[in-house]
Amino acid sequence: MLKAQELRLRTTMDQTEKKYNELCVKAQSASFNHEIKELKAVAKERHIFFVQDVKKVREDVNLKIEELHSDVAKEVATLDQNYSSLHTKVDIIADVVTNVVKWYNTLLAKFDSKADSDAQEVAQLKEILNTLKESVSNLGSSSSSFLTPDYLT
Repeated sequence: MLKAQELRLRTTMDQTEKKYNELCVKAQSASFNHEIKELKAVAKERHIFFVQDVKKVREDVNLKIEELHSDVAKEVATLDQNYSSLHTKVDIIADVVTNVVKWYNTLLAKFDSKADSDAQEVAQLKEILNTLKESVSNLGSSSSSFLTPDYLT
């Protein structure tokens, strides 16, 4: 009988210990589940903040990209305008140079003909002067005048 009571006592103690261990496991499990829920809530909150920060950064980056795009478009427009203006000026200069060359070529022909005519006139003037010199020198030898051929030359 003692052995039977001892066996029952041990069985009861084992069952009690088993129930105690089960209760401890349930309590720890509940504690862990509670901590996991808290950590999930914190992680969810951090995720929300992270997503908000990412959205803000995305908006800032998109705004900067739009500003850069606008600035580049303005610069391209300015370059196009400067190119057009420069191209127009170069066309005007090319036209002016072409007209100057044409004008120079027409004047060159006129100057060449004028130079030939002036050379003929100078030759005629030399002949006239030589004739005049001879006449004066003939006049000077017949009369005693201060005009001498050396004075005329």
